[in-house]
Order: sequence, then C-alpha cells, then structure tokens
Amino acid sequence: MSQGSIKLKKKPTGCRVNPVSTEAVRKIAMVFRGLLDLGLERFDPLRLMDELAEYDVEFIILEDDQFPETDEALCIPEDRCIVFPMRTFTKLANGDGRALFTFAHELGHLVLQHRVVLSRGVVEHEFFEDSEWQANCFAAEFLMPLEAIRSKQLLTKQQLIAEYGVSYKAATKRLSILREKNEI
Repeated sequence: MSQGSIKLKKKPTGCRVNPVSTEAVRKIAMVFRGLLDLGLERFDPLRLMDELAEYDVEFIILEDDQFPETDEALCIPEDRCIVFPMRTFTKLANGDGRALFTFAHELGHLVLQHRVVLSRGVVEHEFFEDSEWQANCFAAEFLMPLEAIRSKQLLTKQQLIAEYGVSYKAATKRLSILREKNEI
C-alpha cells in the first residue's frame, strides 16, 4: 500500500494502526454513508448523532473545564464513545465547518476501529498506518464524497463549502489532494 503521489512533509502524528489505503478508507466511508442512508448529500450531524445512539454509540458532552483546552474531541472506540467539550459541541450545533470535520474525524476513529496500543518508545510508521491520517482521510471522504464532487462538478473551495458546510481549510485540502492524485 502506498500513499500514491502525494508528497507528505511531516511525520505521522498518531498511533500506529493496521495499514489502510486511501481507496480502502474511501470505500469504508461510502459503505458507512450507505448504511446510514445518507446518499451523497449533506447531513445534519446532530441528527446523525441521534441515529448513531440507536446503534449504541455514545456521545458525551463535558463542560469545557473538564476537557483539555488544546483538544477538540476524542474517541474511545472500544467503548463506542465520542467525547466533546461543550465549546466544540456548540460550534457543531451552530454549523461550524471545523467542528463538523472534528466530528467526522472522531467518527473515523470509531468506524475504522482504532485502538490505543501501548508500546515503549516511538514506533516509526507510514502515513497509511497512522491513526490520525486515517481519521482525517475518513472525515474528508465521509463529508465530501468523491462521487458527489465529480457528478456535481464541485471543483472550487466555495462550491464544496456551500454544498457540505465544511471549513475553507478542509475544502482546500480535499481539492488539492484530489487534483494531485488526478482524481478530479
């Protein structure tokens, strides 16, 4: 498995997990969208949270002072739980694109069944083995499906933002990666 032609400059920032390619993450995201009957359309994350609760996924909202200031959310896959500080949940409820990506990112950890593995020292690994890269990839694929980008010809940042409610940064990065891989 390889990352393709994308030039990644930084080192992976997450935990080492089972390797998964972009294409595999894309398929998983689309199957998950299908299971939730989302089609290729934009969805309401709060409504989706209610639906996922029916599948025993728990969403916990903590007061901001109970959550590290630097963190926006966290997922505990083995407990089927996603935890938000009130500040992130409020932004999500108000349609903030970054909070939406955070929600989808944490959902990615859950869907991809990431587990924290304890080890001594730093374990060198590739991006496609990185929990954070995989969760970001899932979030992009889940929020902005390639099939929709192609069929609706959503080829500008502004179009992606308007169609899916994502942030400028997420739209920019999504289009940049797809162009670099000659997928659009």
